[in-house]
Amino acid sequence: MPDSTENFVVDAVNGPVNAQTVTRNDFITTLQQLNYAEGNIRSIDELSGTAGIVALDGSGAANVRTITGATGLTVANGNGTGDPEISLNAPHTFRQTYNDTSSNTVSDTKLYNIISSGAGSPFILSTPETGYITVKNIINATSSFITIRSPDWGPAGLGDVRISEGETLTIVSNTAGKWYPQHVTEHDVNPFGAIYRSSAAATPLTTSYQALSLTTATHSNMTNFSMPGNGQLQYTGDIPVDAEIHVSISGGIDVNSAHTVDLVIVKYDDSEASSTVITQTEQQFFFSTLADRKNITLIGHIEMDQNDYVSVHVKANSTVNFTPTKFYMSASGHRIITA
Repeated sequence: MPDSTENFVVDAVNGPVNAQTVTRNDFITTLQQLNYAEGNIRSIDELSGTAGIVALDGSGAANVRTITGATGLTVANGNGTGDPEISLNAPHTFRQTYNDTSSNTVSDTKLYNIISSGAGSPFILSTPETGYITVKNIINATSSFITIRSPDWGPAGLGDVRISEGETLTIVSNTAGKWYPQHVTEHDVNPFGAIYRSSAAATPLTTSYQALSLTTATHSNMTNFSMPGNGQLQYTGDIPVDAEIHVSISGGIDVNSAHTVDLVIVKYDDSEASSTVITQTEQQFFFSTLADRKNITLIGHIEMDQNDYVSVHVKANSTVNFTPTKFYMSASGHRIITA
């Protein structure tokens, strides 16, 4: 106790002190019956016989406490009868507590964010706390892709991050308050599709591009691709893909005079309902006679969003018919997480 504070008080009932004189025995009795003054020492003394761990408050009271286990934890000797030991009782229960979740928000401190509605609007990430590594897993439980937006992306130039239906995005922060998205988990292989010529007719050419005339079929199993029409290879995935397009064609013209023929890959943008000639893929060939046959290769790298498709278009320097005797077009690539 602090200096000048009385530590003991006289028990006037069991060890009284006479107002004038006391005998030796009376003095001994008084000493034996002294009580602690009000405060922590007296509170602890009054707990005698009660097993446990003593907890003191700021008002001088003492209370017996026992260490107990929370979710998934077991405590041995919690009342101080031995050294207290804390251990995992049911590891899965502890993990369930650790793997805390939230619904339809990504701006909190939860480890898992389950998004089951609001797919049409972007979800905004809050700035991660600096000085710490933060991990967050965003689960898309909607029926379409969801968009994650943040002003604190670590990779330079990274825009919106999109997660397809049923997939999970893991993001990790550095200690400088920047988010780094990891790969979006996928349950299938990278997108792939291919079509080939089953029959073809002569395509009357003009000086303007037009679709190559042929009948096509799908080749093998396709992943996130389909053939909506002859000569068309359509991407059906819900996350944009950086597609590499390969086209091989054999064919010739139907006249014995010289002509130049141009072939190119054309992309149809479903969201814009318009087509674009990919001029970088354009190839020109010179045909001198009816018997002249060319083996033609077109290669292009084209970003495709859901329901976009590619096809081959052809034109000539004047009116002539071109017939593709062989045709094969394939597309493969990697999903793009930036919108």
